[in-house]
Amino acid sequence: MYAPDEVGTGGRQVHGTILRSCARNVNARWLAAEGKCQMDEERQSCYLIGHSMHIGFFTDGFTPQLHGVATNLEALTDALEGRGDQVSLFAPRMGDYVDRRPGVYRLASVRAVRQPPLWLSIPVSRRVLRHVPRLGLDVVHTHSPFTAQWLALQATWRARVPLVSTYHTLLPAYVKTVKLLGRFVVPPGLAEAYSAWTCNACDHVIAPSAKTKALLEQFGVRRPISVIANGIELARFQGGARGYLRDRWGLRPTDRILLSVGRLTPEKNVGFLLAMLARLSPRAANVYLVLVGEGFLRKSLECDAQRLGIRRQVIFCGAVPHAEMSQVYADADVYLTASLSETFGLATLEALASGLPIVGVRDASLDGMLVDGANGFAVEPDAGAIAARLEQVLGDPSLLAQMRARSGEIALNFSVQAQAQQLLNLYGC
Repeated sequence: MYAPDEVGTGGRQVHGTILRSCARNVNARWLAAEGKCQMDEERQSCYLIGHSMHIGFFTDGFTPQLHGVATNLEALTDALEGRGDQVSLFAPRMGDYVDRRPGVYRLASVRAVRQPPLWLSIPVSRRVLRHVPRLGLDVVHTHSPFTAQWLALQATWRARVPLVSTYHTLLPAYVKTVKLLGRFVVPPGLAEAYSAWTCNACDHVIAPSAKTKALLEQFGVRRPISVIANGIELARFQGGARGYLRDRWGLRPTDRILLSVGRLTPEKNVGFLLAMLARLSPRAANVYLVLVGEGFLRKSLECDAQRLGIRRQVIFCGAVPHAEMSQVYADADVYLTASLSETFGLATLEALASGLPIVGVRDASLDGMLVDGANGFAVEPDAGAIAARLEQVLGDPSLLAQMRARSGEIALNFSVQAQAQQLLNLYGC
């Protein structure tokens, strides 16, 4: 059912008291269910000793996929293991992809959505459930609300450890754009109820932004919710050389590049960016909109660009390997975002760390990353208004330089090392 690259080596003593209050909740669940099971004394004593942890991550999104959750999990796992902690990661098998990272367990899966690609783990696996308790995990942390979470819930009952969940994906917005198994449409109201159910099945919930926390409370989540922003490896995006995009697409050094990174699907609102460029184009023939990402709307967006008379100025790059993304950001002048469905924009954070001004539609998910007037502009969803702000930034070299510097400063608050430390503090609260 799964193919571990490296079998875990058993439990180790852990950091702090690892969600002591959550451990009480877990004990209560076991007692209610079995009338006898309690957390063993050895594990409870381990919570009180400040040593490294063994963390189990469960997710339906991981490499080789190219999206924010997969990217963050790679960086977060590196950061935790760099501190001396151990991570065992459970993710669906995706075709014939073979992991190079040790400690990854690939689960039997089905491809539930073709575009954007989504594999779902088979949520019942006796072999996995037998093996997880032998790993000696100290906490299980899910990063997907789908079937990986169902399997994780069963695993915590078997391993008798707390369950933490990060709510990465705003499901009511996501389900509007996909059909499960190519045919089933999920109503947004059902997605809200499902979000509440999966979160309430956990001991603690993590929201990547205050916006996400507020929405979860509206959905009916009653479990404790902590806000912990996702982080990145900042050094990867600093000091990159220009030329990656210009060389590939024949752009001149004097051309201006507006960059947007994300799936070409309705919730990303890419059509709004095309409307903005159409407003800007008559006065800025040397400005190009570069779209990095794939999705089922690509052909439709290409037709829209043609209809608006801006096809020459819109470059569809398709998917770019994450290892090359630092070069993409380095070659851009301004980063654009128009999505209103983000829980936390990781691509926006990468642009921030690359020293790019951010110009986008005002949204609470950008709080803390986009300071209006300092490192960019947050604008109401009006194509003409955003075009005017872009003219202001691109037409003033001094302002552009100031905003670049400020973006780099703000990005320092979002390192993946800081995220890892906050998680360890939570696990040990």
